[in-house]
Amino acid sequence: MFLESSGAVLASQLAGAPSTALKAAAFYAGINAIWLVVLALGVVRVRLAKRVGTGDGDHPALRNAIRAHGNAAENIPVGIAVLILVALLGAAPLFIHITGSLLTLSRVLHAFSMWQDASKTSLARVLGTVLAFSSLIALGAGAIWLAIA
Repeated sequence: MFLESSGAVLASQLAGAPSTALKAAAFYAGINAIWLVVLALGVVRVRLAKRVGTGDGDHPALRNAIRAHGNAAENIPVGIAVLILVALLGAAPLFIHITGSLLTLSRVLHAFSMWQDASKTSLARVLGTVLAFSSLIALGAGAIWLAIA
């Protein structure tokens, strides 16, 4: 149901007709690319306010902004890469939407929790981590399934 293996799907994509699943993957890739820029601008904003060129200057707010961006930069690329791969291999659009939205929501929740007091564990941070890992595991399992099917 969620994972459809079909040579015809891949052939049509290679012939220039992108599937609904591939369009959905592109949608989440675009949203997450913009989110990475928003997080990077958050680092720039705090750097300018604290007058810190490199490092964190021992400022917790800057350290948190750096980690919010860094964590997203660590998780988003692999998630989007596998999202695109499973779309190309014929995953159902619903699978792409579920895993793509979980990945995106996880990074937003995690970033918001980091902008708060990052020295404390918050529900948003835990939920963001769990959702990120869940989406990456589902995508990884989907990629393996489609690769061997």
